[in-house]
Amino acid sequence: MSSVCNILFEALFPGSSYSTRFSALTILGSIAEVFPASKGNIQTVYQLSHDIDAGRFQILMECFTSTFEEVKTLAFDLLMNLSSVTAGQLQGSEKLQDLFQAALELSTSTKPYDCVTASYLLNLLIWQDALPASLSASSAQQPTCGAGEKSAVVERNTLVVIKCLMENLEDEISQAENSLLQAASSFPMYGRVHCITRAFQKLPLHDLRLVSEWKPVLGKLLLLSYRLSTVVSPVIQSSSPEGLIPMDTDSESASRLQVILNEIQPRDTNDYFSQAKILKECDSFDLEDLSTSVSNIDSSAEIKGKEEKACDVTAQMVLTCCWRSMKEVALLLGTLCQLLPLQPVPESAAGLLTVQQVKEIGEYFKQHLLQSRHRGAFELAYTGFVKLTEILNRCSNVSLQKLPEQWLWSVLEEIKSSDPSSKLCATRRSAGIPFYIQALLASEPKKGRMDLLRVTMRELISLALSADDSKGRVPQVHALNILRALFRDTRLGENIIPYVAGGAKAAILGFTSPVWAVRNSSTLLFSSLITRVFGVKRGKDELSKTNRMTGREFFSRFPELYPFLLKQLETVANTVDSDLGDPDGHPGMFLLLLVLERLYPSPMDGTASTLSLAPFVPFIIRCGRSPFYRSREMAARALVPFITIDQIPSTLHALLDSLPSSTDQCFRQNHIHGTLLQVFHLLQAYITDSKHRINADFLQELSDITVCTKAKLWLAMRQNPCLVTRAVYIDILFLLTHCLDRPEEGKHTALESLDFWEDVRRIILGSELITGFPWTFKVPGLPQYLQSLTKLAIPEVWASLAEAEGQATAVPLSFSQLLKSSFPEVRLLALDALLERAASSEQGQKGPPPLLYSMGEEFLLLAMKEDHPGCFCRNKDSVALELRRWVQLIVWSCGDHLPTASRLAVAEVLSGTAPLFLTSPQPILDLQDTLSLWRCVLTLLQSEEQPVREAATETVTTAMSQGNTCQSTEFAFCQVDASIALTLAFAVLCDLLQQWDQLGPGLPILLGWLLEEGGDLKDLMQSPHQGEEEHIFEKSEVNFWAETLTFVKYLCNQVFHLLCQSGCQSSHSQLSHLQRTASEQHRLISQLFRELPLSAEFLKTVEYTRLRIQEERTLAVLRLLACLEGKEVLRAEDCPREWRQEMAPRTEAAC
Repeated sequence: MSSVCNILFEALFPGSSYSTRFSALTILGSIAEVFPASKGNIQTVYQLSHDIDAGRFQILMECFTSTFEEVKTLAFDLLMNLSSVTAGQLQGSEKLQDLFQAALELSTSTKPYDCVTASYLLNLLIWQDALPASLSASSAQQPTCGAGEKSAVVERNTLVVIKCLMENLEDEISQAENSLLQAASSFPMYGRVHCITRAFQKLPLHDLRLVSEWKPVLGKLLLLSYRLSTVVSPVIQSSSPEGLIPMDTDSESASRLQVILNEIQPRDTNDYFSQAKILKECDSFDLEDLSTSVSNIDSSAEIKGKEEKACDVTAQMVLTCCWRSMKEVALLLGTLCQLLPLQPVPESAAGLLTVQQVKEIGEYFKQHLLQSRHRGAFELAYTGFVKLTEILNRCSNVSLQKLPEQWLWSVLEEIKSSDPSSKLCATRRSAGIPFYIQALLASEPKKGRMDLLRVTMRELISLALSADDSKGRVPQVHALNILRALFRDTRLGENIIPYVAGGAKAAILGFTSPVWAVRNSSTLLFSSLITRVFGVKRGKDELSKTNRMTGREFFSRFPELYPFLLKQLETVANTVDSDLGDPDGHPGMFLLLLVLERLYPSPMDGTASTLSLAPFVPFIIRCGRSPFYRSREMAARALVPFITIDQIPSTLHALLDSLPSSTDQCFRQNHIHGTLLQVFHLLQAYITDSKHRINADFLQELSDITVCTKAKLWLAMRQNPCLVTRAVYIDILFLLTHCLDRPEEGKHTALESLDFWEDVRRIILGSELITGFPWTFKVPGLPQYLQSLTKLAIPEVWASLAEAEGQATAVPLSFSQLLKSSFPEVRLLALDALLERAASSEQGQKGPPPLLYSMGEEFLLLAMKEDHPGCFCRNKDSVALELRRWVQLIVWSCGDHLPTASRLAVAEVLSGTAPLFLTSPQPILDLQDTLSLWRCVLTLLQSEEQPVREAATETVTTAMSQGNTCQSTEFAFCQVDASIALTLAFAVLCDLLQQWDQLGPGLPILLGWLLEEGGDLKDLMQSPHQGEEEHIFEKSEVNFWAETLTFVKYLCNQVFHLLCQSGCQSSHSQLSHLQRTASEQHRLISQLFRELPLSAEFLKTVEYTRLRIQEERTLAVLRLLACLEGKEVLRAEDCPREWRQEMAPRTEAAC
């Protein structure tokens, strides 16, 4: 067990990943529980506390600096289980005062995550009774608690720490009332409140002994919370909290913000901060004033450029301080309501919170949620308010029980009144208003009648359907936004389903409103309803079967929607079909079709005619004549599920017959396009569903459809001037060619008399693929037409080549002609067809006709001239230059800041080219580029995304399985994990350096990998002195999985063994340069450590961790160089112990 614990503590090295720390701490915690500390003289098999020394205690303390709270929690719980060790280390530590002071400093840090670390440190000191002597002296005045009782000691310590935090908070609030900017940039107050909240959460509040001491403390704490909220609320409640450029109609609010803006003015040169803007009631603005403002901005652009960074940081600091303060106050109040006992009657000695205090807290939440504009503030205030409402609904006090209902009616009346003096926010999706109503309704007991939900939904749907302009549209916008939030709330469950029909009506009708705000809110509500009814989309397919239902089921659940949707669709269809052609007359068509395309007929439609989908069909067909391209596509897709398989042939006949003939004088291309799209989607569904029904009926039906299609063949000819409709008609022909057998000599074909294939060939030969294109890309629909025509022509080219096989006859259209096209769409499809046929030949299928082999030289010449990115091929005269650029692209594409798809692509490319560029016995690239590619493999093996690591592992597996590398390791041709692949990759790379006889020039490059972050040391050295411009959210490493010291350990181990096996003849100048660089770095690191403050692991976590890591890297290089210089012959036994020691793979620890 001791050896296991040694391995686990070694895994908690500086820079270790979240998964490593989480696994190690979880196992250590389990060991501490299984082998608890012995009491008395009881003999135990093992005690973890015996293996905890000062160094390991410090390792556990440094886990509090992790950015993941789960790691902090595990470390805290482990230290609590090891209470005897923890108390001994803390009590005897000279750093106790420094540790407490560091916690206080972190609680007021400008970096938001520091206050979480502070709360864990303070709770540890509280529970271990390890407070500094100064606080212990102040606590001596407190009434004595039962000696030796743990709960009493914890309660006393908690009270002392909370008082200390409150004293500091009170001073800071007083300073913030004079200068919010100074508070935001120097001592943001939310950290203090967070620590107080965490202290209350750890305290058993229902078993308090110092009740008389707690009551005044709580009263003062509530007052401080309200004061803090008053200080920061002007920013949060302004119309533009993000930019601090308020445009409020409330002069009082603007005057309060004026103080803040005056503070910012000395540090900013932006003229817009000179005074708070009050939005004037006017319908126009002065262009002359605008142009003057623009000219002023231009004249001072250079000055602003110099101070732009400071301005941005200042705005971020102010906003972060304000919304996080509001958030922490809301969470504190919610925690107090949830945990503290209420007084049953006034003046009662029992309980800590009075009824009046609870009502005041409720009023605070009401004001905050209804007036705040910043989402971070009101979204987390909602969490605190939910805790309050849940307590009130369970409270035995009748007056408190009635509060949620009273608050609900009050806000509904305010929404309905549309009072100009109301401070409710109508923008930002009504800001916190939906959250406020959500909290009131979601906390209502589900086992009751849910009267609040029923009445509220009735009121909201009535407001959302209202089109009364006398009161303005603000109540309607509020109602739509609130409905959206309620339909998204999973806690309401099935209780919200009865109101879906009303919400859908409001959304569809609201989308036709002339007011943009109503249309926007209606769209958001409609999206929520679609998700609520049809479920969350879990795939790329928009209309997956899992996100659809039968029309019978849909209208059975929502019967009100059947007549409503039918009536609305009829109105829309009549508008589309009218001769007026008003493009704005049917905006609701989009939402109607979005619903209908998710329905499909039920087998029982014939037994329940009242819910049949048949009445919708003629209206959907007419919607296909819409002037909007997107509407026509949606109507075509929506029609498919409404037509049963047996009805598709007759419907196709009717649609094809409705198309105009070539002799018609008057027709609309929009109508033709919509009808052809419906034919295409119906035919596609028919063929897909009937592909296994190869019988006479199916072939006959297909024959009849082909006859009807041939009757409108002019739509694919030049007689039809519209390329968009030509493309869709050609797509229909392409579908038919996949179903009809091509006539063969000596074989009778039932459909041969139709001359269908001759018509297809005539279309191709008469097309622009043969005669050339007289257009450019500016012609509407040209790319779509080219793709459709080429797809139809390629099978004909293959057929022509097959017919000409062994003959000297020339084919009318060849791949050479397609590849010579000036349009990349044509060339790309031709190349795809050739690539697909070549791939099929490799799998044993029929390969390319022999005629193609004689065209190889022609293809090569064409490919060398290709300049389109989709089908680009490099010129053979610039291979070296292109390869160098390709390597640079590969290296750049491995960056952690790039999308996952980029790194996946790199991993796949490296896996495919590994035999050529990574493991070739005779390297194609120079050594620097080859090692750059290997470094990419190593980087990807430590990628944060598991798919990338797995893809990079395939590269290593491929590299290990080559003829010249299979003896490098014992894992050739084996599937390995990414953590194992990392050390195997180093082994293969070092073996290849020996094979290539490149150990001399390669060793300095490998050692350089260990020092690659050395260039940042000067910045690290200056950082303690240049703290004037601190960033709130410090940009640390993007990759939370990579472990630098694991990389260093594996590399050092392999390099040492490589030096043991073979001598190294590296350039003396290169090694001397590395020696000087490493020595200088080590000196700088020592200097930087001396300049760090006490408790730097907490106060300067980023700098401290980077210095620790860089120190290990530098020492590793110095050890290797010392070994290289001190011995002619190296032995494996001389390898440093920390390099020889096997490190547990991360995946095993994660298990």
